[in-house]
Amino acid sequence: MKLTIKDRLVFLALLPNQGSMLTLSVTQDVTEKIRLTSKEIEQFGIKETTKGITWDAKKEKAMEIDFNKPELDLIQKQIEKKDKDESISMEEYETLKKFDL
Repeated sequence: MKLTIKDRLVFLALLPNQGSMLTLSVTQDVTEKIRLTSKEIEQFGIKETTKGITWDAKKEKAMEIDFNKPELDLIQKQIEKKDKDESISMEEYETLKKFDL
């Protein structure tokens, strides 16, 4: 799956902060795959401001990330939870649509 910096930030925010040992193990695996590296922070000029996180979108290339079944299941479960709670923001919408629910 091709993910942009924005997509990766959305998914990082989507992941649970607490849960079972198994859930947190899978969460940690997903985080390792999608986290922003210090090299990317420098390469794309990623900065945290009072308005949020910004970067040079002209330099950005989507990153191909392969998720295994437990990782996809976790992400899908989190999306379904946000959908049920009607708490999906417009900023998250395009990214979350990548998972055809």
